[in-house]
Amino acid sequence: MVLSSICFKERNLPELCELLVGNGIDKIELSGNIQHLPLPEIEEILNKFKSQIKFYIHNYFPAPEIPIVLNLAHPNTVSETIKHCKRSIDLCAFLGSKFYSLHAGLSFAPKPSDLGKGQTHLTSMSLEDSWEVLEQACLQVAEYAKTKNIQLLLENNVVANFNCPEKVNDRYHFSDLNESTRLCSLFSKPHMGALLDTGHLKVSSKTLDFDPVQFIECFSPYIKVAQISDNDGLSDQNLPVREDSWFWKYIPWKQLGYVSLEVSGQSTETLLNQLKLTEAKIAEFS
Repeated sequence: MVLSSICFKERNLPELCELLVGNGIDKIELSGNIQHLPLPEIEEILNKFKSQIKFYIHNYFPAPEIPIVLNLAHPNTVSETIKHCKRSIDLCAFLGSKFYSLHAGLSFAPKPSDLGKGQTHLTSMSLEDSWEVLEQACLQVAEYAKTKNIQLLLENNVVANFNCPEKVNDRYHFSDLNESTRLCSLFSKPHMGALLDTGHLKVSSKTLDFDPVQFIECFSPYIKVAQISDNDGLSDQNLPVREDSWFWKYIPWKQLGYVSLEVSGQSTETLLNQLKLTEAKIAEFS
């Protein structure tokens, strides 16, 4: 079990590492909430702590100096995103981590300020044309990952109702059952796979009116990592998991490289209790 860095308010990397060591937490998934630092400084910090903490790299880490939106599925963003992926993959290799994951991509090119907000007004290309960009970009990044013995994982996107009021997905890759099946051809490639985010899936399945269990069953052979949290089904709230959270018995726990707990706004004591609960539930359903 791994805690995501979004579980913590601390955005300063060395301070976060000290906090983890002080609380006996020995695994962390570093994500986009960590402040930008020059890469040599990041490597120095991680090297200092890697004997005490196992680090995993996700999405926006290491944070670019100028914020960007990672998106392998649009011509305006693909080049910059590939460069970021390669930097992150290099860092995974430095740490001995076997996975690098990011969101599956969008058929439009939002600004950082557009994330988490209404996006229906943003100009979009067709999902089919966007898929062609995504496919070629993934093959390029996966080939680079192969040289480092790293797997590139795509994470299922969250689609809130206010971004898809007609319940027809024509913008978000890996978010519904119908459109997402084309990704199986990528997921079956060497050094590629899927990251399942239960919070994203709960919201998207309600917005787009499909069975989230069927989604897991469809992509189960390719799921290498799971990020778990709960919510009200309307937005990705990163709430604590519960004894009766919907997903426990459906995730293929035994085949996962790691499981990341992605909850926010909780005390360290609550996070430690969340780890215990999650470990018990995984043992129950493995």
